[in-house]
Amino acid sequence: MSYIIVVIDDGKESWKKYYNNCVDAVNDFHKFTDHGVAEIDRTITLIEPNDKLHTKTFIRPGLEGKLFLSYK
Repeated sequence: MSYIIVVIDDGKESWKKYYNNCVDAVNDFHKFTDHGVAEIDRTITLIEPNDKLHTKTFIRPGLEGKLFLSYK
């Protein structure tokens, strides 16, 4: 059983890590607190062994409320 964190920056996977235990995975998931190096948005997803997903998305300041559907 493994937990996985996947980071998507501007529509492209930029980071992925596998964990053997829930505590480490959840602790790392909570360390993501902003858009990081993404030009537009960053989505962080924690995937549990039972395929339950926990997702949070950060949008670069100034772009909130603007509709964008495509990436470079």
